[in-house]
Amino acid sequence: MEWTKYTIRTTIEAEDIISSMLMDFGVSGIEIENSLPPTYEEFEAMYIDPEPELLPDEEIKLEEGVSLVSFYLRLKNDSATDTSAALENISSVDDSYTIHDKEWSEEEVMQLMESIQESLKEISSYMNIGAGTIETEMSREEDWRNNWKDYFKPQIMGNIIIKPTWTDIPEEYVSSVENGDMTVIEMDPGTAFGTGSHETTRLCVDGLEKYLKPGQSVLDIGTGSGILGFCALSMGARFIMATELDPDCVHIIEDNMALNNISNSQFELVIGNIAEDKEVIASAEKHGSYDIIVSNILAPVIVTLAEAGQADRFAKEGTIFITSGIINTREGEVKAAFENNPAWEILGSQHLGDWVSVIARRR
Repeated sequence: MEWTKYTIRTTIEAEDIISSMLMDFGVSGIEIENSLPPTYEEFEAMYIDPEPELLPDEEIKLEEGVSLVSFYLRLKNDSATDTSAALENISSVDDSYTIHDKEWSEEEVMQLMESIQESLKEISSYMNIGAGTIETEMSREEDWRNNWKDYFKPQIMGNIIIKPTWTDIPEEYVSSVENGDMTVIEMDPGTAFGTGSHETTRLCVDGLEKYLKPGQSVLDIGTGSGILGFCALSMGARFIMATELDPDCVHIIEDNMALNNISNSQFELVIGNIAEDKEVIASAEKHGSYDIIVSNILAPVIVTLAEAGQADRFAKEGTIFITSGIINTREGEVKAAFENNPAWEILGSQHLGDWVSVIARRR
């Protein structure tokens, strides 16, 4: 099966925020190649196993500071013959990649490219994005689809092990799991989840560990794969209300709920924009106010959520709002948004790499 590969030529500085922007647009299967060969320490931080050809002695082919952010799209094809051939081809590859199976119409691709160009222009106003060009090429699915699982292994976040379903619990943690000292969350991520080792995920988990109390309710805005909600449940949360823009994540979340024996009474998902969609707002409000709100999105979205009448409508006195997905250059903008809304007081911020978590409390 052939896919169209799109590559954004940018800078190492901007690769993370551009990747996050693409995921917000419903794009997945993101690959990053840059001029900095990863060290063993960086591989450990990403929780993936290093390939020998990727280690530091590899000859650098990209210019210094340049990063290539690539993603794949499959165009819709109405031809019965082509569809039959596609089904025949897909039987020979791993089809657990649910989100990648989305087919894009030409109109959707055009709209996506326009949105990407607009976002690149916005990002360039506060960050060096380099060339910011988009290149295209055809790519055979077999070149990458069967190999993606090789790069994932279990991750440790506090007392939680996030374990891809095809891996084993690391030997050094087996006894801790058996003794009940550590909890295992099984994930079949596809690329809606990725590794979960991104700094922003870890910042949010740290915030949950610090503020979440057993029996509390959590509103997870922009849940993605549901990983933060699953972590909250493992920490003793009573109920998770999760919202997500991308409908392609529903299948992944439902599968992962089943893997972890999570019921609909514990985790409820609604698709749509909680900032403006009346049905989504009503779904969240029917459960009353939440003890914890967590949102790992992007700075501009968090700025909106911090405004009067947004996230504060789901909060009560003492509600903790844990945010991340904030590049460090926009920390001031996010804090200013909270400061401009008297409903919130900022408790502090935490940094990890180039990313920031800002935590506020409802007055």
